[in-house]
Amino acid sequence: MRAFQWSVKDLTRASFLGALGLALPFLFHLVGAGRIFLPMHIPILLGGFLLPPTLACFLGAVVPFLSSLLTGMPPILPTMPIMVLELAGLGGITAILYHNLKVGVWGSLIGGIVGDRFVLALVVLILGRWLEVKSPIVYVGGAVMTGIPGIILQLLIIPPIIYFYEKRKREGG
Repeated sequence: MRAFQWSVKDLTRASFLGALGLALPFLFHLVGAGRIFLPMHIPILLGGFLLPPTLACFLGAVVPFLSSLLTGMPPILPTMPIMVLELAGLGGITAILYHNLKVGVWGSLIGGIVGDRFVLALVVLILGRWLEVKSPIVYVGGAVMTGIPGIILQLLIIPPIIYFYEKRKREGG
């Protein structure tokens, strides 16, 4: 299969995950827990497991962009461009680890999360001045520390969802 030749099933999954990527942050932000629990990361991580790498990367880039335009979250500057690149990396890295390198659920999940934080740091260090981030190191450090509950949530919910999906797929369901 060529890199950008996606099946209807893949596009349907991506559409569902994209809608989830718009809805979850909105719901989490209603109760003031959006930044802490990283709700937009959950559907992007799932996309890394359920979609081809190019589509998972595309999903990660499109969701924060659309969310910013439709809901104002994340704010257009400086957060949205950072999240577009960060979540594109999250989806793409997770998918490459899982589908191409066959790392497994836990390795792909942890690799995706670590890769996400690395991409975040790289983007902020390179584009921080242009995006008017006053201190890239403080920004990244704050994002990592604030996101720890979200990372824990990802580690708790993503593997069971993927194992359930894999089991249903093996059973023909």
